[in-house]
Amino acid sequence: MAEIKAAVLVFTKETLNTLANPRDGEEVIRALEQVVCLLNGSPISHFKSEDLAKLARKEFNRCHFTRFLDRTLQCLTLEWISQIPKARVYGLLDRIVLDAPPSDTLLVLINSISSSASGIKQAKCINLLELFLLKHRLADIFKEQSDVATPGVKENSHPLWNDLITMMCTLSDRMANILKREISDAFLPKNYIRLVAEDLLITLKHVHSNLESRKDCSLQFLSQLFGRLCLSGFSDLLWTTLLPQFCLLTKNNFTWCRICERLVTKVPDRCVESTIVPVFKRSSWHGSVSRLLGDSILQNKHIEFIVTKKLLLHRHFEQDVVLQNIIGYLTGSMLRRPLLMKVLKILLEVWGDTSALKHTSYEQHAYISRAILVCLAFISQTEIQENKEDLMSLMMSGVQCHLDNTTPKTRRLGMIVAECLTKTIDLSGHKLEFEYAEDAESKSMLKLLVPPTEELEEDFAELSISTNTVDTPTSTSHVEKETAPSPGDVDSDLDSDDDLVPYDMSNDTPQLKVKEPRYLRDCMEGLISSEDPDKMEISLKTAEKLIRQDLPSLPEISVEFTKILLHLEDKFNTVGFLLLHHGAMVALAVKCPVKVAPYLTNEFFERNYNIRQRLDILEVLAAAAKELSQPRTESKKEEPLVQVVQPVIETEEEGSDWRAVVQKRIESKTRRFASGRVKGPEAVENKFAPVAGHFFFPLMKNFDRCDVSFDLLGDDCVVLSRLLYTLGVIMYAALHAPIVPKMAGALLEFLWALRYHPDRSVRRGILFALSMLILATPGFTLMTDLQAEVMEAKSWLEDIIHQDADNESKEMAIQALVLLENTLKQELHT
Repeated sequence: MAEIKAAVLVFTKETLNTLANPRDGEEVIRALEQVVCLLNGSPISHFKSEDLAKLARKEFNRCHFTRFLDRTLQCLTLEWISQIPKARVYGLLDRIVLDAPPSDTLLVLINSISSSASGIKQAKCINLLELFLLKHRLADIFKEQSDVATPGVKENSHPLWNDLITMMCTLSDRMANILKREISDAFLPKNYIRLVAEDLLITLKHVHSNLESRKDCSLQFLSQLFGRLCLSGFSDLLWTTLLPQFCLLTKNNFTWCRICERLVTKVPDRCVESTIVPVFKRSSWHGSVSRLLGDSILQNKHIEFIVTKKLLLHRHFEQDVVLQNIIGYLTGSMLRRPLLMKVLKILLEVWGDTSALKHTSYEQHAYISRAILVCLAFISQTEIQENKEDLMSLMMSGVQCHLDNTTPKTRRLGMIVAECLTKTIDLSGHKLEFEYAEDAESKSMLKLLVPPTEELEEDFAELSISTNTVDTPTSTSHVEKETAPSPGDVDSDLDSDDDLVPYDMSNDTPQLKVKEPRYLRDCMEGLISSEDPDKMEISLKTAEKLIRQDLPSLPEISVEFTKILLHLEDKFNTVGFLLLHHGAMVALAVKCPVKVAPYLTNEFFERNYNIRQRLDILEVLAAAAKELSQPRTESKKEEPLVQVVQPVIETEEEGSDWRAVVQKRIESKTRRFASGRVKGPEAVENKFAPVAGHFFFPLMKNFDRCDVSFDLLGDDCVVLSRLLYTLGVIMYAALHAPIVPKMAGALLEFLWALRYHPDRSVRRGILFALSMLILATPGFTLMTDLQAEVMEAKSWLEDIIHQDADNESKEMAIQALVLLENTLKQELHT
C-alpha cells in the first residue's frame, strides 16, 4: 500500500508539471488522457494491472484529485490555451468532471468561479459546472452520502456536509452575483431547484431499492439539505416537483412512506416550519399528509408545537384545505387522535378569551373559528361525550364574549360557531339559534362541517383516465330526467300497476357505497374511519382475507393492525361484527405470531382495558394456537367434492340417458376390494412448536398484580378462569413440541398457587388446564422431572373428589385423575 501511495504521488506531480510547463499540445493531451483512464480504473503506463489501477484510483481520488483539479483549472490562461488543441483539451476536462468524485468536483468548481475574474478560466469553469448539473451529478453526491454508514453521528458533524449543503443552497445566488445579467438558465432558481428536486428523487429511488435489498442507508444528509433549501426560500419550488411524486409513490408502499417521513421530519429544528407548511398547503387530502409525516408529531415536540399551536393560533391561511389537512392529519391514526381533543379545547379557550378577541385581527379570529368547525367535522360522538362538560363550559363563556362584542362581523362569527357547537355537542338538548345575515363567508364556514371523505388529487391524477368516464354520469342523469314521470303521471298509473307480480327481493343484499380495500393500509384506514359506517364495515369484512394473503408488508404493520382491531368498537351495529373482528385478529396472530403474540400477552395485563377486551385477547390467543397446531395443510379443502357431485345430480334430473343413470347408480353401490400399499399420513410441519413460548409464558407473569382497573385474584375472577382455560388450550396445542416439559413445569407451579381459590369457575379452569397438561406432557417427564409436583396434584385431585361442593368440579377431577393414572400405567408397562 505504501508503494501505491508513493507511485500515485509521483504520477500526480509529473502530470501537474506537464500541465504547468507543456512542451507541446500533444503532451498535455496525453497527460489528461492518463488521468481520465485512472479515474475510470483502467490500466495506464504507471499502473499496468487492473488491481493496481483500482487501488491507484482510490488513492488519487482520496488524496490528490482536489489539488489536481484546482491546479489544472489555474492553468486555463490565454497563453496556455494558445499552445494546445483547445477543443480536445476541453473535451477531456468535461470527461474528468463527469468521472471524478462529485463532492470534490463541485467544491473546486464553485471556489474557482468565485476566486477568478471574468475571462477564459471563469467561463470554462461555469461551463463545467453547468454540465455537472445537467448530467445529474448532484444525484451522485446524494447517493454517495446516503450510502455512508454513520451510526451515532450528530447533526452537521460530518466534515464535508456543512460545506456541501451551504454550496448547494447558495449556488443560484452566487452565480447571480458573479454573472449578473449574463447568468445561464441552468442557474436560475426555478430551473436549478427543479434539477435538485429531480436529483433528490433519483437518490430516494436508489435508497428505496437498497432498502428492498436489505442494505442500510442514511437519509441524514438529504434531510439536512432538504431543510436548508426550504429555509432558504425554495420550499414552494421543491414541493412543486416532489409532492406529486411523493403522493403517488407512498399511496400503496409502506417503505416509501417511511423514506418520505424520514426525509421531511428529520430536518433541523429551525427548518421544520418552512418544510412542513407547504405539505399542508399543497396536499389536496389529509391522507397524503399522514403518509408523508407519519407519527412524527408524537416523537418530535417541535413538530407538535408547530402543528398544534403555531399553525392554528399564530398564523392564518386563506385556504381552508390547510385546516382540513392539519386536523385530518391528527385524526389519521389512533395514536395521534388524542391530540384532536387537546387542540379543540385550546382553540375554544382562545376563541372565548376576551383579551385575545380585542387584540387579535379579524382574519386571525375567523381562522380560529374555522379551525373549530373543522375539528367538529372530524370529532366522534364518543370523544364528545367523554369531554362534554368541558366543551359546554368553554362554549358558554365564548358565546357571551362574542355577543358582548361591538363588531357585527365578530358577533356573527360567535353565533355561527355557537350554533354548530350545540348541534354537535348536545344532540338531544336545546340548540342555540341566532338570526344573522348569510353571505359567502357564512356559507363557506358551514361547509367546513363536512369532512373530506375521499382523496381528491386532481393535479396528480394519471393521464390514462379517459374523458368518457367523466361524461358518463352526466349523460345518465340526462336520460333519467327525460324518462322520469311527473307526479301527475305517477298518481294516474297507480291503479294500473296493481295486477303486476312483485319481484322476490327477500334474498337481495344491499350494496355498499364504498369499494373493497385492496391493500392493508387502506383496510386499516377504513377501520379507523369513525364517521363512515360503510367504509368501516367493508374494511372489517375484507380484513381477514387481506391478512391471509401473506403480503410482504404484513410483518411491519402487524402490531399496529392488531392495536387498531383490539380497540375497535361496534359503533354502527355491524352484522357479524364479533365474528369478523375475531377472525381478523386470529389471522394476524397466525400469520405473524412472533410479533402479535408478545404484543397481545403484554397488553392483557396493561391498564385501561375493559373485561371484554381482555377476554378477546385470550380467545384470539387460544384460537391462533389451535390453528397453528393443526396438521392439515391449507390446500386440503372440501370444495372439489361439491364440484364433482354437482354434475351427477344435474345429469340425474335431466334424465336424457336412462342407461347412464342406471350405470352410475350401480357404480355408486358397488364395493371393490383391493390389496395394496396403504399410504400413511403425510408429515406436516407443526407451525406452533417454534412460537409456543410467545403464547404461553407471558400470560403467567403478572397475574398477582393488583391495579386500580384490574384485579385477577379479586373481582375479576371470570378473567382468571378464562386465562386458565386458555393456558390449557395452548398447552395441548403444543403437543409433541420440545418445549412441552418446560411449559408443564411452569404451568404446574402456576396452578399450585391457585388450587384453593374460593370461586368454582377458577377451580374448573385449573382442572381443565391440568387435564390438558397430562394429555400433552410425555409420561416419562411426569414420572421423572415432575414426579413431586404430579404426586401433589394427584392428592389435590383426590381432595376435590371427596370434599368439593361443586359437582361439575368433582366430575372434572375424576376425569383428570383417570387420565393421570392411565398415563402413569402406560409408562410403567412400556
